[in-house]
Amino acid sequence: MQEPFPSESDIKEGISLICAVKNRNENLNKALGTWIKNPDINEIVIVDWDSDEPIGEVVEKYQDGRITLAHVPNQPKWVLTWAYNLAARLTSYSKILKLDADILLSNDFFKKCELTPASFLAGNWRNMKSEDEKHISGQMFLYRDDFFSINGFDERITTYGYDEEDLYDRLEMGIEKILKERKNFLRYRWTSRIRLRKVLPPALREKYAKFFLKCQQEKQIKRKNKHKYERKDIPMTCLKHLTHSNDTRVAYQDVDPNKLIEEAKLNRFKVTEPWNKQYEMKQFEISKLDENTLLCRMKDSTSTSLHYLDQKQTVAV
Repeated sequence: MQEPFPSESDIKEGISLICAVKNRNENLNKALGTWIKNPDINEIVIVDWDSDEPIGEVVEKYQDGRITLAHVPNQPKWVLTWAYNLAARLTSYSKILKLDADILLSNDFFKKCELTPASFLAGNWRNMKSEDEKHISGQMFLYRDDFFSINGFDERITTYGYDEEDLYDRLEMGIEKILKERKNFLRYRWTSRIRLRKVLPPALREKYAKFFLKCQQEKQIKRKNKHKYERKDIPMTCLKHLTHSNDTRVAYQDVDPNKLIEEAKLNRFKVTEPWNKQYEMKQFEISKLDENTLLCRMKDSTSTSLHYLDQKQTVAV
C-alpha cells in the first residue's frame, strides 16, 4: 500500500528529530538512549540506509511510539544528502533537529537552543577545539518550512564534505547572493595567479597564491551581507560526539580518503547554480510494514550532475 509523505495540512506544532544511518549500530544505540529521554521531542525519524546489520533491534529497545524507522534497501553507497532529505520529508512536526547517529543530546538542549523565526541553529566548526568537536558542525535545528524553502540538501553532492555548509550558505544568503559570491571567488583566484606570476620570483609564487586564497576565504567567513536567515551557534555543552574511526565516513563511498577534503573544498566553489526548487529530490515508493516501520524503495531517476564553471578558472587549494 502506497503511503504518501505528510502534507502541509498534516504538519503539527512540535519537534521532529531526524537521523540517517548506515552501519553505525553501536553508536546509534548510545545516542538514541539520550534522544528518547527528551520529552520535548515529538517524533524521531531514522532512515536505515541499507545497513549490513539492520538497526531494527536497536530501535526496538527504545521504541515508545515516537520512533519511525524507514528502511531503504539496495543502496550500497552511502549518500548523506539523499538519506537526510528523505528523513526530513517523512517528518510531521514544524521544527526539525538533525543529528547524526554518533551525537549525544543533552537534557537541556531545547532550553539553551531556542529557535526563533527567521533563524536557525547549527554547530560551528570555527569555534571547536578538537577533531571530535568539529563533527558537531553538521548538526542543526531549524524550522521545517525553512528547510524546504531552499529544497533541503543539495542532492548533487554524493560524497563526504560540505553538504551541511552548502545548506547553511543557502539559508543565510539566499540563492542569488551565493551565486554571485562563488563566481567572484573563482574569478579572484584565477586573476590573482596571473598577477602573481608577473611580479613574484618562482619560489614565492605558490606561497603567496595560497596566502591570497586564504584571505579570500576569510572574507567570505566574515562577510557583511544581510542574511536571509540568521545563523546561531549550538552551544558545545548541548551535544557530544562519539569518537570513531574516520575511515567509517568514506567506507561506503567511491572516493580516495586522502583526497577527500581537498576535492570537497574545490567542488564547493565550482558549482555554478546552487541547489534550488527547480531540482527534484530522489523519488521513493513508500509502504508501511507495521505501525512504526516504513519500506522506502528508490525509484529509477536521471541523476543530476554538478554544473561547473570554466575549468581554467579553478586551482588547487
